[in-house]
Amino acid sequence: FVSVPTVASHDGIVSGRSSIPEGDTRHSVAADPPLAVVADTTLLAEAPWRLTTAGCADIISNYTAVKDWRLARRLRNVEYSEYAGALSEMTAELLVENADMIRPGLEESAWVVVKALVSSGVAMSIAGSSRPASGAEHLISHQLDRIAPGKALHGHQVGVASIMTEYLHSGENGRWAAIRDALAELD
Repeated sequence: FVSVPTVASHDGIVSGRSSIPEGDTRHSVAADPPLAVVADTTLLAEAPWRLTTAGCADIISNYTAVKDWRLARRLRNVEYSEYAGALSEMTAELLVENADMIRPGLEESAWVVVKALVSSGVAMSIAGSSRPASGAEHLISHQLDRIAPGKALHGHQVGVASIMTEYLHSGENGRWAAIRDALAELD
């Protein structure tokens, strides 16, 4: 299939994974990634801004997802891909470093965001799992959906949760403040 996103709200536009609801939780299952992505950046720039910021926050949360993945490798010998991990981190870095330039209605901003979303999806396809883009911050988001459904967008929830999980990983000297500041810049 060919993916034709109309909003830049999440990295599933090119992922080889699908998040499926099951009871009061969600599970990541293998799916066929698209053969191509056709992203009209003019259309994406006109999409509701809150959906775009949710996509940005979803990508920024890759920082902590990769840290969780490395921790899982160390503690449980989970298979880890250096390449997929590095691509995922680089994608998060792209948005953190350019958060002040991502603005509503700008085609250039839509290009940066969709490029990051595609890169994140590719990282998941390389890894054969959602681990490069989904860790504890996503589990926190799923629990928020359970106890307060429909209150916030998924991307916004994982963005805020990534501030907390980064602090838990790295303490005061971690990147939690940079994540917080980037998310605030996008608001």
